Amino acid sequence: MRVLIVDDEPLAREGLRQLLAREPDVVVVGECGDGETALTAVAEHRPDVLFLDVQMPGLSGFDVVAALPEATSPAIVFVTAHDRYAVRAFEECAADYLLKPVDEQRFARTLARLRTNLATPPPAPPFPVAAWSAPTAAFPERLMIGLGPGRSAFLRVADIVWIEAQDYCVEIHAAGGRRHLVRRSLEELETLLDPQRFARVHRSALVNIDQVQEIRPLGRVRAEARLTDGTRVPVSRERLRALEARWPRLI
Repeated sequence: MRVLIVDDEPLAREGLRQLLAREPDVVVVGECGDGETALTAVAEHRPDVLFLDVQMPGLSGFDVVAALPEATSPAIVFVTAHDRYAVRAFEECAADYLLKPVDEQRFARTLARLRTNLATPPPAPPFPVAAWSAPTAAFPERLMIGLGPGRSAFLRVADIVWIEAQDYCVEIHAAGGRRHLVRRSLEELETLLDPQRFARVHRSALVNIDQVQEIRPLGRVRAEARLTDGTRVPVSRERLRALEARWPRLI
């Protein structure tokens, strides 16, 4: 397990390094004291795991996550003295969230979780909870959503507002506040749906372009898409550039 430690406090970095030094299957590939250096180190070392502080000078931990290239993004473990960021951390698909000072037993559970996630492929579903209707054109206009054994419903693709990654599942947010939890990956749905109608805006979010009211910048490396149902979905810097390349800007 290749690990990169990112924290602006030297003592905090040393504490993590000492805990990790006890693990024979862990290699610390580097340490960084700020977000900009962390992005460079991730590109250079390609770590499996990033132990990442939230509050740092310049780029915050969340800014770092937003700027990471999705294709090479490591598992994220936030390490902070504040518990108020926990909800947002898991919205960013964090593997875990540790509070300073880090408890040794809690740290051991984090490593066990990381080992399992890195070594184990997503489990196959016990029964097909989502079967896709055979498309009559290049992309389907309806999906058949499994509701459980023997139950299913049709969902119009046009009614999908956005799709959110949830561990090994996705949650489809549809018009009228309907939600469907489907045991499929976000990558699978991205290939299934028309790329002219749906765009990946974040590693954990796929949105219906017709449901986007506006995209607003949030600092230097983040933005958010505001959808017609009021939802605010983060947009990574990398994905924002891709959107701008696909759809011409008129002003």
